[in-house]
Amino acid sequence: MVSTTDLPTKECRNSLSARTQPDVVSELIEKEVFKGFLYGPFKDPPFQKYRVSPIGIAEGKYSGKKRLILDLSSPHNDDKHLSINDLIDKQDCSMSYVRIDDAIDVILKFGRNSWLCKFDISDAFKNCPIIPNSEKMKARLPLNKVDRICEFIKKLCRKKSCTKRELLQLLGHLNFASRVILPGRSFVSYLIGLSTTVNDLHHYVKLDKECRVDLEFWLLFLSSWNGVNMFYSRQFYSSYDMELFTDASSTKGFGGYFKGEWFYSSWPSNIAYPDKTFSMAFLELYPIVVSAILWGSQWTTKRILVWCDNEATVAIVKKGRSKCLQIMKLMRKLTWCACKYNFHFSAKHVPGYQNDISDALSRLQIDRFRKLAPSAAQHPMKCPSSSDVMWS
Repeated sequence: MVSTTDLPTKECRNSLSARTQPDVVSELIEKEVFKGFLYGPFKDPPFQKYRVSPIGIAEGKYSGKKRLILDLSSPHNDDKHLSINDLIDKQDCSMSYVRIDDAIDVILKFGRNSWLCKFDISDAFKNCPIIPNSEKMKARLPLNKVDRICEFIKKLCRKKSCTKRELLQLLGHLNFASRVILPGRSFVSYLIGLSTTVNDLHHYVKLDKECRVDLEFWLLFLSSWNGVNMFYSRQFYSSYDMELFTDASSTKGFGGYFKGEWFYSSWPSNIAYPDKTFSMAFLELYPIVVSAILWGSQWTTKRILVWCDNEATVAIVKKGRSKCLQIMKLMRKLTWCACKYNFHFSAKHVPGYQNDISDALSRLQIDRFRKLAPSAAQHPMKCPSSSDVMWS
C-alpha cells in the first residue's frame, strides 16, 4: 500500500490463486500481522489516496509449503495506473543479492575456522541451500539437490524436444550447481542460447546433438560427484608462477613441462596433416588438455591463468566454448578435468610469449630440452591417447 502520492487510488484484483484459496490467504495474513509485518484489519481505508497491489499464493515446488506474494508489477499495460515497480526510480533504488561467491571470498579473506552465523531466513524470499564450511574450507551442495538435477537431466535426455519452460527449469538447476562448480558455468551458455530460439514458454525447443552432449556431460559428472568442492584460491596463478609450460608445433608435435615433469609426442596418426587440417587454436589447446589430464590432480583449489600468444586459443579458454566441434571435444575434456580435480582455469593473451623449454619439446628436440632443463625428470610421462584427450 502506498499512501503519500498524488496518483489516483487503485485497488487491483487479487490473483486467481488467492481468490480460490481464501482460507489460506487469511491464515498467512494473520501470521504476518502477528509477527508485526502488517497492520489491520481496518474498517475504513487509513489513507485518502492509496494503491493496493494484488495478492497471490505461491506453493513450493518440492516442499509444498504455501506463501503469500505481492505482485508489485500490477497493473500491467495500464498507462493511467502505473505499478509500484514502475514508480520506483531504478537509479536511486536498486537491489542486489549476496552470492555464494561473496560468502566464500569473505571466508578466504579471514581464513580457516573463521566464525559463520546464519540469520533466521524463515521469512526470506529465497534460501540458497549451499553450505559453506570454514573449517574444511569447502562448499557443499546437498545430495538431494544433486539427485534432483540428475533426474531432471535424465527426463530431458529421453525426449527429442522439450518446452522452453522445461529448459529454463533445468537451467535454473544447473546455474544453481554452477555456484559451487565454477568450470561448469561454460556448459550452461549453449543451453541458454537454445532457450532463446523460441518466444513463449509453451513452445517446443529441439534438443540437438550439441545440447545432448552437454546434458550427458553434466549427468556423467553429477552422478559420480559427492556434492563437495574445496574453495578455490582467491588469486590466479599464471603459467610462470606454476612452472607450467605447453607448446605445439604444427608440423612436428606438442609438449609440456610442469615442475620438472614433462611429456612430448609427435601428432597422433588420426590427426593427419595438423598444419593443414586443424587450426592453431586446436593445436595450442591440445597440450594444455594433456597437462590437465596428467597433472590436474596436483592443481586442486588453484585458479590457473594460462599464458598464450594465440588470441583465438585465449578467447576459447576464457569463454569455455567454440563453434568448432573438434575444439569443443578438447574444451569438454579440459572442463571435465577441472571439475574432477577441483581447479579453475582461464587464459591471458601475452603477445610474443614463448617458453624455450616447451618449444623444444614440441619440436621433439630432446637434446636442446636437456640443456634448457637439466634438473628435469629422467624420463618423460606417457602421453594419453587422442581418444582420451578428446571428449567423445
